[in-house]
Amino acid sequence: MPKMDASQRWKNLLLAALAFALMIVMPTLASYVVSYAVIYGAGFVGGEPAIVHVVAFLNENMNLYSALIYLVFGIPVLFWVRGMRNRERTRLRHAQLEQQFLESHDTYAEQQPFEPAAASGQRSMAPSTTVGQQPFEPAAASGQQPFVPAAAPGRQPFSGGANSSQRPTASATDSASASFPEPPRPPARYIYYGDHPVAWQLASQGGCAPQAQSGGAPQAQALASARAQLSRQGHSKPTVNARIQGVDRRHFVAAALMGYGMQIVTTLIMVLVNVLLPSVMEEYNTLVDGSGITTYGLMWVISTLVLPPLVEEAGFRGLGLTYLERAGVPFAVANIVQALAFGIFHMNLTQGIYTFVLGVALGYVTHRSGSIAPAVLMHLVYNLMGTLGSDLIYSYLPAPFLILLVTNVVALVYAFRLLRPERGARCSGDASLTH
Repeated sequence: MPKMDASQRWKNLLLAALAFALMIVMPTLASYVVSYAVIYGAGFVGGEPAIVHVVAFLNENMNLYSALIYLVFGIPVLFWVRGMRNRERTRLRHAQLEQQFLESHDTYAEQQPFEPAAASGQRSMAPSTTVGQQPFEPAAASGQQPFVPAAAPGRQPFSGGANSSQRPTASATDSASASFPEPPRPPARYIYYGDHPVAWQLASQGGCAPQAQSGGAPQAQALASARAQLSRQGHSKPTVNARIQGVDRRHFVAAALMGYGMQIVTTLIMVLVNVLLPSVMEEYNTLVDGSGITTYGLMWVISTLVLPPLVEEAGFRGLGLTYLERAGVPFAVANIVQALAFGIFHMNLTQGIYTFVLGVALGYVTHRSGSIAPAVLMHLVYNLMGTLGSDLIYSYLPAPFLILLVTNVVALVYAFRLLRPERGARCSGDASLTH
């Protein structure tokens, strides 16, 4: 894979660092914004008694408070993802059009491409000015039909008439200074890349790379140069997006199963923390009891199942992971970095440990599907099973831990089977342009 420009690499790295920093810092800033807005607003309306009542109301409705915080810092994050996607959609569309033009261009068998006169070393064809001869006259001026030579096998007939129904094989500027074709060579596809005519050799029969052939080294070099330029510009890098349409449905099924299966991983981590660091576990239990996360209702749905999966996946996987991969960071390293930032985001040791593991799984789902939509679903199922689902299982089912252990392991195994790359897949590098 051709390397991208150093400036593009550093730009993407800085954007990834900025995304992680904002995701970690902005919740605290948003909490201050919400708190001061509520206090000053209540004080302006009803004075000190109103402030006391509003603060008490928020303390009793932590889900509402949490939802307001997610809205304050989540809206800028979602707009950032949307803006990035719109810019990348334009860039990727440009690359797709180039590839489509390449693949749909006429193939001229046993024919060399038109070559500028200055490059070929030959004199360009010009109307004759010999005494006794009239210069070539367009058909519209002479009142006669233009002469059209018989079409040779594998080539289009030349037509210079302005009123001809057939298109010329070269642009007007190139045909004026073009030389006659040279002796035949193996077939190739010809396009204009920039201002230069480029012979682009595509492999056939399912091949993926250009094939060098006798006399075709310039073609292979032109192909490599063109693809290198696209790569440096970021066209060959897939972009993580939030689309649902076009994503393999198996990835949604796998994401839901993995969200359920990760419960056993979280349970084992919490048991281990409780054994090794009991004081840390007590602090975590106190935090959970005061968070309102087990107070079920409409605001609980919004603050637990809707806003956190959407905002967190957009920030950590949609922005951070995407920018790291676009900077050329290997996926394994990029996934660890974003998962570490995801763990720091939760601001306590117990939750930070198991959310780090969860972040690795969410990054893998995002990477395999090419969209954060399955990761959002996985995050939603994980939060649902970690709260309401666990309460129902432990309250109404016999041997709840054994049931969770068996079903979670089965769900994880099947999820990874659905997410694994298909065997025999080829041309992964070429497919990046149409990702």
